[in-house]
Amino acid sequence: IASETPRGYPAPGGGPNQHPRWKDTALTARTSERPLRPFTHASSEAARELLVQAKERVWLNDRPAAVPLLEKALTIEPNFPDALALLGKLRTEDRQEHVVAEELLKKALLLDPENVTALGCMAGMLENHEGEHDLAEELYEKAISISPQDATLLTNYAVFIRKMRSDQPKARQLMLRAFQLQPKHPWLKENAHKF
Repeated sequence: IASETPRGYPAPGGGPNQHPRWKDTALTARTSERPLRPFTHASSEAARELLVQAKERVWLNDRPAAVPLLEKALTIEPNFPDALALLGKLRTEDRQEHVVAEELLKKALLLDPENVTALGCMAGMLENHEGEHDLAEELYEKAISISPQDATLLTNYAVFIRKMRSDQPKARQLMLRAFQLQPKHPWLKENAHKF
């Protein structure tokens, strides 16, 4: 991970909620330190197009085809936060690649501390580690504050709250918000009764 802070971004480890495991990233930087952006852009049109193609592959459930597209985008533009975050997300799905996934996500967050994909994915990774639940919760909450209409993020946070915090009322409220946003989502329809 690069040790320099990109211009216009908070210093690594910034913010009052520093966590020793992530002190070398801007993981816990406050969202108020710079204006919100719905997504980041690569300067290279070719890298952006590869990201779009990779997202289409993910949407079509062809994740193996998305990986080389993202790797190619990162060859063109190594500091492309959205490509780093999506590749990190895909790598988290393979248990043997968690170290690589973590590095990709940390780099994405260093470049763009408000990258919702990276925040949610990192939170999901941390929720599986004892002693990291507070940081996972902080990351979920930060991601939701940036993207409050993200039904998948709300659902993942609800599952975390129910399992790790045993807070059934809060989990139910999160699931209800997610269901209102995407009432036809198959997982929500099948699992809503658990909340």
